[in-house]
Amino acid sequence: MQGGVGQTALTLDLLTRSEGVEGVIPPIAIRRGIDFLTKHVDEMGLVQGPGRAADYPVHATALLLRALSRTHAVENSDLSRQLTAALQASQRIEAQGWIQSDPDFGGWGALNDRAPQIDTTSERSHREGSPSNTSVTRMVLMALAAADGLTTDITRDAETFLGRCRVNDPLQRGVTVYFFTPDPINTLNKRGFEISADQLPQARPYPTATWDGLMARKICLQKQFPELHRPTVEPGCAKPLPFSTVNEGESFKSPDGDAGLDYYEASQWAELRVVIPSIIDSAEWDELIRRVLDRQRADGRWENDQREMREDDPLIATPFALMALGQWLSEHHQ
Repeated sequence: MQGGVGQTALTLDLLTRSEGVEGVIPPIAIRRGIDFLTKHVDEMGLVQGPGRAADYPVHATALLLRALSRTHAVENSDLSRQLTAALQASQRIEAQGWIQSDPDFGGWGALNDRAPQIDTTSERSHREGSPSNTSVTRMVLMALAAADGLTTDITRDAETFLGRCRVNDPLQRGVTVYFFTPDPINTLNKRGFEISADQLPQARPYPTATWDGLMARKICLQKQFPELHRPTVEPGCAKPLPFSTVNEGESFKSPDGDAGLDYYEASQWAELRVVIPSIIDSAEWDELIRRVLDRQRADGRWENDQREMREDDPLIATPFALMALGQWLSEHHQ
């Protein structure tokens, strides 16, 4: 994500969360952001700047669609339908040339990649671009749900993908945890991998991937089984990996797998307080907010000392921090 399309979409997502607070966000600011991003919608309906990969077009499109859904403005209807169709068409399914045995099947990646080529043994022989991952998949599912663009077929295929990123935590019986992408040796799985008892590589799960996976599956369950009436936690699952607050310094949680994702995880907790409220302990939530406030710089920005995930850019870290603070404030001023 870089200055321009990607960061504008992220900021617009933040601003529209506060749109209902009278006098806080000038409507003209939101309108200008929408107009800017509209100029960067390509022929496929994705929000895409000149940097393509750096702007994460599928992710940016999901952020814009979700923001539009909050505005409820009639003038945005055509754009919303266009973005919805583009995200639906970006899912990696058979209609787009993907086979069900492909690890990426059913998910979304940062880019709208073509299906890999198939060799004579019907196995994938050539792969490029961005793999499906729990983060983008969660964001797209949330955006489609907000725009009434989810179908049972979409969520069924998404669950197929999520199942390939899900394992049972060996240290906590009955707890489901997630890694980022199905390929265990992909470096995007930030905790690496280990060799399992059957001598196969197994990706190690970690908190941010788990939060995304849990929220994504919750959305799928709500669509496929509405009679369950908004289950608070996945069936048969207890709380996932705990949030660690024992570390000092800029990184205020467990560094295993999540280095450089402090503020992203803070924004995830804000989402979890809405999507699966029972999963986040209120005392830990308050402690997280205190730590976020303690790390605000003198000029008002937030910035991560860790550079791995670009949170050293205050235009990325600051919106994430404000999403967490905004949710906390909304809970305490109702």
